[in-house]
Amino acid sequence: MVTLPCLMSLKLEKLRSLKGFFLGNDDFSCPLLHTLEIIECPKITVFTKGHLATPALNVIDTSFGRYHIREGINSFIKTKQHEGFSSRR
Repeated sequence: MVTLPCLMSLKLEKLRSLKGFFLGNDDFSCPLLHTLEIIECPKITVFTKGHLATPALNVIDTSFGRYHIREGINSFIKTKQHEGFSSRR
């Protein structure tokens, strides 16, 4: 498992080629992450390929609005892609 134990906020902005934050198959944990922004990252399809644990994260800010996370970051990204949104402003 890859753990970032002190990461509290993460802003991914204007990363035009970014397909994901952690594309390894290992499980990934950010126990203190409470702020996530994904702005103008049009090619992102997944946050991580392995299991993701972000227990403190409830809200994500994106180019298309601010959302409460209920299902997890990966599910959120897939849902928004299915709805036709992209991470562009």
